[in-house]
Amino acid sequence: MERIPVYLDSNVIIDIADGRENELLGLLMRSIYDGPYCYPFSAEQISEITDDKRQSRNQSRLMLLSDVSRNLYFEHSVNSLQFRTELTTQVFETISEVALSKSWDADFANVISYEQQLEARTAFGLTTDDLNNMSAKEAINTINSSLSNYEHEFQENQIKPPRSLEDMMVYTEENMREHFSPLWESIGANIDSELRNQKIVCLFSLIDTFGFGAIQKKHIKKAHD
Repeated sequence: MERIPVYLDSNVIIDIADGRENELLGLLMRSIYDGPYCYPFSAEQISEITDDKRQSRNQSRLMLLSDVSRNLYFEHSVNSLQFRTELTTQVFETISEVALSKSWDADFANVISYEQQLEARTAFGLTTDDLNNMSAKEAINTINSSLSNYEHEFQENQIKPPRSLEDMMVYTEENMREHFSPLWESIGANIDSELRNQKIVCLFSLIDTFGFGAIQKKHIKKAHD
């Protein structure tokens, strides 16, 4: 049976591992064994759920993530974009060796604050509850429609604003190609592959910013039923 990959928000793993969502854990495990879903993990997710100062807690969270993901790892690195089998503990050791900067992650996450995300959703008439009761295709079409119909107040010489997620991705690709191509070339990375990887991350960030992607118990239960 071909399975549909679903990427869980890190807070879901944290809440379950810390004993706050036992009912959700049951729904997830039943969907793994009986439903058409799988829940791959990523290096970023491991970075978000672990803490260098809490090794015991790290192990319990990594064990849970291993059970939920069945060790299906979504790798998106400089030279690779693929699903493969890998132990969560091994990925944790790898990212610890390269010393990922937690402060950099936090700084990047705060470039657009949660309050600013809420303001953007309100301005475009989007709500998390509405979007998360749609399919992914319906949610993306709704976001695109809101972007397309938004009435901007133009100023002199202002550039044309994006009217869809695709417009935003085109701008993102052009910007990254201009500013990061020399760096990628210097480390021997494939520029087209790296652009594709970054665009995927950017797309997930955009739809999450607009309010689609938060996992709720009722949605998993509905899918399982």
